Amino acid sequence: MEQIQFASDKQRDFVVAGPEKVLLFLGGFGSGKTYAGILKMLLLLDKYPNSRGAIIRKQFRQLQKTTLQTLFAVLPSAGYTRKNEQFLDMRNGSRLYFVHLDTEDSLNVLRGLELNFAFVDQIEELDEDAWDLLEARVGRWSHATRVGGWPENWKHRDSMGKQLPPRYMFASANSPGFESWVYRRWSTESTEFEHWKSRGYEAFINSSRENSFLGEANLTTMLSKSDEWIRRWVDAAWGEVEGQLHTVSPLSLITPTPELIAQIKDQHRKFRALDHGDTSPTCCLWGSSDREANIYITREYYKADELISKHRENISFLSKGEFYDFNVADPSIFYKTAQKHGGKWSVADEYSDVNFLPLQTALFWKPADNNELGTRNRINEYLAVDPEHVHPITKEKGAPRIYFLVRSKEYPMGCFELLKEIRAQKREKVAEGVYSDKRDDKVVDHAYDTFRYLLAARPSVARQPKTNKYDPTTFTGYSNWSKREKEKRLRVNNVRGRQSDY
Repeated sequence: MEQIQFASDKQRDFVVAGPEKVLLFLGGFGSGKTYAGILKMLLLLDKYPNSRGAIIRKQFRQLQKTTLQTLFAVLPSAGYTRKNEQFLDMRNGSRLYFVHLDTEDSLNVLRGLELNFAFVDQIEELDEDAWDLLEARVGRWSHATRVGGWPENWKHRDSMGKQLPPRYMFASANSPGFESWVYRRWSTESTEFEHWKSRGYEAFINSSRENSFLGEANLTTMLSKSDEWIRRWVDAAWGEVEGQLHTVSPLSLITPTPELIAQIKDQHRKFRALDHGDTSPTCCLWGSSDREANIYITREYYKADELISKHRENISFLSKGEFYDFNVADPSIFYKTAQKHGGKWSVADEYSDVNFLPLQTALFWKPADNNELGTRNRINEYLAVDPEHVHPITKEKGAPRIYFLVRSKEYPMGCFELLKEIRAQKREKVAEGVYSDKRDDKVVDHAYDTFRYLLAARPSVARQPKTNKYDPTTFTGYSNWSKREKEKRLRVNNVRGRQSDY
């Protein structure tokens, strides 16, 4: 190991990192991430004779053209006895499989492997299901030995008590988008990070600038690109999107507590927005505002392939006992294009129907403002960090004006899809470094559109604690009312106070 020359300290740290971690080397172009993964694999195969490892990539052509070229540049021909397109046999009895996942039977091949180690090159190309399947296949091969023998207290054993190498899983990637499952699992800014961290997930982020072996001409060429290109493909910034419309500060992400939820329930103004989809997801967002003009996105409902009656039931259940200042929805659901009961019938009519569906689940929407360019700026105004604004939780200066209650095990209806979609929105690319005002229509936007509708409705400030109950003592002449009049007024207002808008 002392004789190996590493391109950067982070490359060294990745290669020497111990077992039981699920490691990601996130690097820019030319940062040495593929080399690091291959070197780590070869060192493990050498340390554990008769072990089994696999190098995996989505596309067969890229596996052959790039990943394996790096492998054979590192491994001399004297280091192996046999090779073909499927595997390579080392002189110490270890075997290295070459796996690609772009054919119909690819996953079946993966299911049949028993491995000790696995390296996925460009993991962002891989489906999440394939990675999960791979995790189930690593740590199963129990016929390996260890250079120097097994220590008496060796803890890595199979179900029969036989010693086996520790489990190693590692991968490389460029900068995955915010919508990527790779971002969800490895990024410290992900709402799921703590869960995956507890399972050993850890990322090493290495800029191309840190590679001491990268040619000056190559680096100079890359640094001549746009700032967005450099952030993503040189500095390997998490989720960086070329032409990105919005940036969500970590300050906007709040893990809800019972105290905060109670405060929102008792003191905030509340509102809802809906984007309906037939086969695509239907999204409903719940928002609230406090007395400092902060906006909170408190809940998220996101479900595809469901009947409107079920959407009504679910949304009504999540809204139980709440009063809303406004309820807005995609204007297109108000177009009366469908036929029902002998007349024209819109999707909005289905949501509010009380003849065919239960009254208690009826939802009455108003058309939202669909002015995208105007709303886009409003979103960025709320997301921007104002150096003079006070954060509602930390009470420190320097904070945005919008907050997202994130999904957690304790709060499963928190924001998740919405955050992915906000961060993923980008302008349509016209040429290198040039973008139009039009949003890229290939990016998923069901939750994002709902978010636009909600902010376009201009939520009002909660100037005083919001309650559904009326105080009859505020009426003029209350002190002169008879006892019977006072009781009647209380009964009427209590009934009204219990009603929600559905």
